[in-house]
Amino acid sequence: MKRFSLPDTRTYMARTFPLAAELPAASQRILVVRIPFIVRWPAALDAGQWSDGYHCTVDWTATLLDAAGTTGHPDYPLDGVSLLPWLVDGADHPEHTLFWRISSQGALRRGRYKYLVDGRPRAFHMNWPLVPGMRHDLYDVVGDGRERANLARTHPEILGELRDAWRAFDADLLEYPEDHRGGAPMRATATRPAVSQPD
Repeated sequence: MKRFSLPDTRTYMARTFPLAAELPAASQRILVVRIPFIVRWPAALDAGQWSDGYHCTVDWTATLLDAAGTTGHPDYPLDGVSLLPWLVDGADHPEHTLFWRISSQGALRRGRYKYLVDGRPRAFHMNWPLVPGMRHDLYDVVGDGRERANLARTHPEILGELRDAWRAFDADLLEYPEDHRGGAPMRATATRPAVSQPD
């Protein structure tokens, strides 16, 4: 393998066929988890294969270290898992939980479900005034790729399990500084709406 590049995971990568119809609702697009990844490694992989297994950039760090015959430093454990046994040896795709956090939003993907926590103020029926508070959503991203049906009320046990897992993950991360101005979007005030800015 002479070169390795990662796709930009922002949602504009998925605005072309066949993924355009699978974009989630606008409120969830910040944490899209279905960006295609193409691997070409003629020395180790047969062409023409595909999978709907999910993984994240941090898995590729572990995979590349594994392919190079080394591991990460024991004092700094990797967040991802190696995909090499799945890619090269025909093992099952590793089942693992993916986590994200950006400013006032976070998400978790486990199996077919995606948990979304959103602390941004939101409008009631798309109108002002903004309603403060945390939103906890649950989506079946296998059966509902556009994330239209929030299952939080109908599957409270799954919501609770994923929320607890996300909170444990979030507790290990550094806090955002008080003067953090990034995020998507900035918090709304009484005189202006929230404004999206890159994190």
